[in-house]
Amino acid sequence: MANAFPLKYRATPFVALLLLIIALAVLYRSGQKNPFTAKEDLPDQCLACHSDVNDMSGSHANEALGCAVCHLGNPDAADEKNAHAGMVRNPSDLHWVKNTCGRSQCHPVLSHAVQNSIMTSNAGIVASTLYQWDERA
Repeated sequence: MANAFPLKYRATPFVALLLLIIALAVLYRSGQKNPFTAKEDLPDQCLACHSDVNDMSGSHANEALGCAVCHLGNPDAADEKNAHAGMVRNPSDLHWVKNTCGRSQCHPVLSHAVQNSIMTSNAGIVASTLYQWDERA
């Protein structure tokens, strides 16, 4: 016996439920505090000296994240030498990315994909080129 309702009408409640779950997740997440926020209205003490540094992007605003989240170092130190100890100048350098951008709170999936991409490892590039040029041995 055929179903009296077409598929588009049977799928509507599931789509509505999915949209509701997504909306609730967004509302829940927007109410959470930034997991990196520190003390005294500054996410870290780096901004006391580096207040003139521009935001990297809207989603990486200095006022929200600070510096040490990405650049490591010691965000609570009061002097330059101790503050810069262990600092990473370029946090997107693949040598450091597991400790910076690739942490679980940030971009673990994306950084893993980049680290294992053909453009990073060059694995198979020669073979792929030979295949594309139809010059296999």
